[in-house]
Amino acid sequence: MSRKFLSTVAIACLLSGYSYAADLTTEELQKSLAETFSDIYETVTVEDFGSGWKVKLPENEVITFATDELGLPKFDEKGEPVEISEKISASEMDVIKIEDFNGKSRYKLSSNSPSRLQNIAHNLFSFHNFVPTKYSEELHFVPEIKEIVAQHIKAENVIYAEKDSSTGLKSEIANLKSLNFNSTMVPSDGKMTYSVDWNADGLNFKHMMFSLSIKSIVNKMVAVYEDNGQKEYSKLIMDAGAGLDSSSVMNVNGFSVEAMGTPITMDMKVITKTEKDIANDSLKISAGTDLYNISSPLLSEFKLNRLVIKYLFKDIPVDAVKQISSVQEKMMEEALANKDNADMTKIDDKYQKELMLVVDDVLAKMEFKMQVNGVFEDANLNFVAATKKAGDYVVGNAKITVENLDKIVPDYSKICEEEQKASPDSFPASCLKAGFTEGIRSKIDLSKRTTNNKGQTIDTVSIVLNETGIYVDGKKVSEPIKFNIQELLAQQEAMANVDMSADEAELGFDVE
Repeated sequence: MSRKFLSTVAIACLLSGYSYAADLTTEELQKSLAETFSDIYETVTVEDFGSGWKVKLPENEVITFATDELGLPKFDEKGEPVEISEKISASEMDVIKIEDFNGKSRYKLSSNSPSRLQNIAHNLFSFHNFVPTKYSEELHFVPEIKEIVAQHIKAENVIYAEKDSSTGLKSEIANLKSLNFNSTMVPSDGKMTYSVDWNADGLNFKHMMFSLSIKSIVNKMVAVYEDNGQKEYSKLIMDAGAGLDSSSVMNVNGFSVEAMGTPITMDMKVITKTEKDIANDSLKISAGTDLYNISSPLLSEFKLNRLVIKYLFKDIPVDAVKQISSVQEKMMEEALANKDNADMTKIDDKYQKELMLVVDDVLAKMEFKMQVNGVFEDANLNFVAATKKAGDYVVGNAKITVENLDKIVPDYSKICEEEQKASPDSFPASCLKAGFTEGIRSKIDLSKRTTNNKGQTIDTVSIVLNETGIYVDGKKVSEPIKFNIQELLAQQEAMANVDMSADEAELGFDVE
């Protein structure tokens, strides 16, 4: 036997051993996976096949509530919601050991069972009737930290159908041509980078009242967190206070919705970004939504082609954000600890005061800015505003600038007057439109109108908010905006402690 052959056999054995040699026993792997999948499956069984493992995921019974053709809940003769019990079939996942994750053993779980998608959808959205013609899933699991550090999902020709509780027949509600989802967690130098990218093509949804379709959606998100080892990664990505920076870009092409026979179509882009100011220990959150290629018969009078909305939150204290995350974590842990009989209303009430006081601290230090730009046919509208809280009041200023106002909001009152003179016995459509538009035009001082070098009319409106009121072009139009959470909480506590016994006696019946 040649030395070359022996060497080849040795290398093959080493590589083969590395691919499936486990740091955990089968029983330990089963226990770890059972804990990780406990939110979906009551039991998980792992079997060793020598070259890897097989994870057996049981059949799941799911309870849903019947609805009528309008989507409203159905009730039985006793007035109880009609329950529908259905089964999601059992499935399997193949497991092999792959390269380590940050020095810890990592396992790859893979499946092509459509029931996995049904279970995921039911866990996330409480409905499960997704049936893909083709499905594949790959998870990277690290038992030592009990985390799924990567997830890759592909599905094709997904159909969502609902079963009629009386006939048992299913009707198609939605379909999706393809879905690709990828997420990864990568630790490095005391930081953890969480990345998500997904895309979907050919989404269609139809309801009795409306229908919706989207040609494609593409979303990419990256977030970087402080990784001090004190939190699980899945909890870390929910902790806004631990975030260093993040960005997300979503493009939606061919969005179309039709309601009552009237369609509206558009494309859109949504961008969000969060940055942490280490020096001031604060966060800055900015976002923008761009709606373009807008088309609808509803907009025939105004011819809105594009709408851009931007906003900015500055000087958000990180400590306050961490407190909010901490309270939310306690609420979630309490709900999970009593998941069989958790009363979320009582849990919310228990932590409401603590949350509101932290929110009050955020509002006291935060500054808010916003800009809205509407692009019309031969016209433009721009709105900018900056506000913050000073003591108990919201203060700030805003400005509205309109180019070619008459193209956006015509003077229908003048048109109405002229048309009625020509035909005294008629009630022209312009008169009805005047009732809607005059309220807008009356807020603009047309005597200050100017003209730019393009020959477009320019109208402006200045708005000031302070402790004495709201002013439009120097005239007070409203009382100031007062916002005091301490007073609000005191009022709620006072109402909760009101003695109703005398009132009940006078009314002659008990208030339940």
